[in-house]
This record gives sequence, C-alpha cells and structure tokens, in this order.
Amino acid sequence: MSKNSVENHYYHKILEKIEPFLKAETQADEFNIDWIRMQGYWKAGKLLESESHKLEKKEFKKLRHYISRKLKLKNRRLFRVQQFYRYWPKKAPANKPKETLVWTKYEELLTVSDPKARAYYLKETLMSDWSCQQLRKAIRQNLYQNKSNLKRYVQGKLTKLHSLINTFWAQVMRVIDGDTLLVKIDLRFGVETLEELRLRGINCYEINDPNGLGIQAKEFVEKELQDAAWVLIVTYKTDKFGRYVADIYYSSVYETEEELLAKGHFLNQRLLDAGLAKRVEY
Repeated sequence: MSKNSVENHYYHKILEKIEPFLKAETQADEFNIDWIRMQGYWKAGKLLESESHKLEKKEFKKLRHYISRKLKLKNRRLFRVQQFYRYWPKKAPANKPKETLVWTKYEELLTVSDPKARAYYLKETLMSDWSCQQLRKAIRQNLYQNKSNLKRYVQGKLTKLHSLINTFWAQVMRVIDGDTLLVKIDLRFGVETLEELRLRGINCYEINDPNGLGIQAKEFVEKELQDAAWVLIVTYKTDKFGRYVADIYYSSVYETEEELLAKGHFLNQRLLDAGLAKRVEY
C-alpha cells in the first residue's frame, strides 16, 4: 500500500470521528443550537489537539486541510476550534445552555491571550448580554485594565434629572438607531447647533440584531417623534464618542417646558417599557 493510501485511510478515520462534532448543531433545535455547537466544537478541538501531538507539524497541517476540504469548512475555523479547546482544556466554558454564547462571541474571546482577561470578558458578556460588536470594542479598548469605563445592565426605571441650565428645545433631524439621534439644538440667543445625541441610561439592540429588535427600536422612535415638531432635551456629559448623553421629552398635547417635563412622554423610559432597550449604568 502506498504512503498516500495509508495517509488517506488515516485521514478518513479521523474525519469520521470529527465530523459529528463539527456538525452537531444540525441535530439541534433553535433553543439549544449554541449549546450543542459549543459542546461539539470543544470535542472537535480536543481531537485536533490530540492529533497535533501525534503527527509531525507538516502532516497535521495536511490532516487539517483534508478535513477542511471534505467538510467544506474554512481552515481558519478548524484552527479556532482547536484554540477553543486549548483555552478551555478542562471543559467547555458553560455549564448549561443559558450560559452559552453564540460562536462568533467565542471567536472574539479567542483573540484574548491572557486567561484572566479572557475570563473577565466572558463574565461581563454573559452578565451584560454584550453583542459581538460591544465585546470587540471592550477588548480593543482594553476594558479589563480600564474597568472604570464599564457599562453594566441594571434593573429599575430611569430617574428624571433636569435643570434650566442643561435643558434645551431641539428638532429631530434624523433617527440613527434606537438610542442615537441627530438633532438641531436651540442654544438660545439665536444660536443653533447640530449634535448627535445618545439617550441616557439605556442601550438599544443593534440594527443588525438577528431578531430584528434593533430595527424595531429605530422604527419605534421614528413613529413616536413623527408628530413632534420640537422635543425637549436634558443634556448631560458627553460620551467617549463625543456625543451628548441626553433625555428626550415630547408630546402632541403639552407645549411648555414645565408641562413636558411633568406630563410629557419620556422617550428613554418608553423604549425600556416597550422592551426595545435595556437599562444601563456607566
């Protein structure tokens, strides 16, 4: 038997072992797919790691390429699967389905080499339900070393805070997403400024949220403000992107500042009540 035949026979045996792990999610339902995928990938990573110690480096690369080609998976995915096992060699990093992240979030965590930092980002992602974008941003900004910038999800309604100094009338020019708006602010004395506002105390779902909640939040705000020629804004400090953090009050009935603050709709809270945002504190 030729060397190539021996190799192909060996590779095929490994392929038969690893394929059920790499395609385990095909047998899962929508409620536990992430849990099943994580468990399968961890087992696949364990098998790949074991083979990497048995084979010469060149041979192991050939094996991985063979598996990649046969299962139509990118070689990079197999590398990440093996790395996933290396970073959590004792067991997969979740004890039950509700503690499981989508695979793309684990891929973000695999970019963190420091075990303590990686554990920190995993914990915060679970606690605060970070999106992939939020997790990536936290890692890039080295939030592990700068915990004072941490944003946490909390319970409870927003507290209304305002004074004449930080309260202005404004026109909404565009709703960027559920919690970000472009407004023209009347600074009084004939002075206006165009600013991007970030709603205080809440975090709406991303526009690309797979459940469509980001789009729903944006459309909700557009509908709520469609009849409001002017809104009342209460501004606070700027955020790390230079945007004003603000509360927005509006009404089609009340017109004075006092009436709006006392009886008008409070947009930040309306988004929370509609289930289209989560309460956060910095």
